[in-house]
Amino acid sequence: MKPEHSLSRRPSPLSQMDSHLTILRPRDSTPSEIMSTVGAFLAMRDRETWYQRARFIFRIICYCLGPGNIWRFPQQSFTYGNATYMYLYIAYSWIFGISLLVFEISLSQYFVKGFAKIFTVCPFMEGIALSMAIYCLMANLLYSMVGVYSFMYLFSGLYMIMPHSQCSQILQTFGCEDNYTNETNSPEYIYFYNYVVKGMDIQEDKYNFRNCGLLVAMWTLLCCIILFGLLKYHWLSMCLSIGIFIVLFITTITSLTLNGASSGLTKMFIPTTNDMNQLTTWVYPAEQSVVSLGVGAGPLTTVWSVSRIKYWSHVDCIMINAIVFFCSFLSGIIFFNAAGVIATRSNDTISTYAKNCLGETNIHIFHSHLFNTLDRGPSNFMVCLYFLILFGSCCFSMLEHIQIILLYINSYLTIKKVMRTRIIIGVCTLLYLSTAIGASEVGYSFIKAIDKNFIATALLIILCFEMISVSYFYGMRNFCDDIEFMIGFAPNYYYQTTWFVLPVVFFIISVASLYLKFKKIESVVDVVVLCLTLIFSIVPVVGFATYKCYIAIRNKGLRRMLNPRISPESTAHQLSNVTR
Repeated sequence: MKPEHSLSRRPSPLSQMDSHLTILRPRDSTPSEIMSTVGAFLAMRDRETWYQRARFIFRIICYCLGPGNIWRFPQQSFTYGNATYMYLYIAYSWIFGISLLVFEISLSQYFVKGFAKIFTVCPFMEGIALSMAIYCLMANLLYSMVGVYSFMYLFSGLYMIMPHSQCSQILQTFGCEDNYTNETNSPEYIYFYNYVVKGMDIQEDKYNFRNCGLLVAMWTLLCCIILFGLLKYHWLSMCLSIGIFIVLFITTITSLTLNGASSGLTKMFIPTTNDMNQLTTWVYPAEQSVVSLGVGAGPLTTVWSVSRIKYWSHVDCIMINAIVFFCSFLSGIIFFNAAGVIATRSNDTISTYAKNCLGETNIHIFHSHLFNTLDRGPSNFMVCLYFLILFGSCCFSMLEHIQIILLYINSYLTIKKVMRTRIIIGVCTLLYLSTAIGASEVGYSFIKAIDKNFIATALLIILCFEMISVSYFYGMRNFCDDIEFMIGFAPNYYYQTTWFVLPVVFFIISVASLYLKFKKIESVVDVVVLCLTLIFSIVPVVGFATYKCYIAIRNKGLRRMLNPRISPESTAHQLSNVTR
């Protein structure tokens, strides 16, 4: 008789009941641990959790359609491989993306603990939660400044003549030319770097108090949203996610009608041999596919933990992945069309322009070029519309990240209800102070370094640790047994194989990414951020693992810690047998 494969075997009822009684609470029992943490900070009661499938999906989509898709993906694809990058991103998104989403759904809905406590299933790797919280803090530093810049452009669209559409007297003092031959002399470029970033100050090291004030207003808005529990109104995430899709679609159609858009599409869809030979073209799309979905950062794990919907969600994961990819695709088309329009206006080929502007592919500059090509009325309207949804996506992502930090604090500190308001205000104040550095010239360099060296690599390392903790330490067989216990059947071989192989793949990609980034260090800021990447993503995990090992060895429970499925009673029974 042919033996049954260990990954696809049917678990015995005894082993299922054993695991549930010794590790977890039953799924249909009293409100779980996550309700006392997420529910408290989201101002939700047990009846307000995700019972409706549509609301749940819209919340996930709204988070996934963040600045990682709208703002980061187009710049990365134009800088690191163009068409080759795009096709590899498609492959990585569909090979990794669906499997990763199903992995986080299964992990979250079975253990129902949220990101802060979910790794108690493998105490050896509890430090992952701290790495996720620190990652959210660093991501907020980046996205807060992107939100401020987007608000400035949104406000500029309200002018009859937008300040970045022509060389005004103020811009001319910084070298702006109407008939420029160099991109750095264009009004779009000077408006962004000298007005939006520096605040029209000639001294490069002077602090931009206007941006600091806008940060205060933004953090006040986010703090009020959390305090009053406005995210419980599901129509907010529905309107924002639908609005992002509609605006991207309208902008794409508009950009396709402009002169020079065809050259941008050629650059986007026709690969070159030179791009294929670059290691960055093969490594960075894998990182971006993780950033676009937001897996491994904590918010998806927490939202899925709150969900009370119990069903096999791979169809939803395919739909979410398809929507996220389609919006990334539209963002890429808009950006490449903008590059084609700029190259045409400069009487240059897009390939030559891409080489000249390498490292300065800022979406605010490119899109202001694109919108300035339109007539005055439509130009103002499109600027307001596009940068409004970019500002909204930054705010929503920051809200999710703030909640992750609050949940981590609440999971280790007993916070009374009367202290909730003070804790939220205090955390938002500290986060504002950490992001206020971005209003300086050094801060802008730091933000660029975070985008370049931290935001993708750190997330990939954290996700690698997360999958190692479940697939290897907790055990793939145990995890598949848990899923079968919850839904009635085990995951198929595709999911089991990818979950087992992806930790190795992500480890190799992480090492390659760190090698490429250390190889292309341009300043001291890059060195600092790369060191922070290693410290924030690796040290918490290793530190917690060392501490847990020490405690386990001292209490003679190392075997129990490394294999959480072993009950204390069975361990004691085995030790007594050995003694006899």
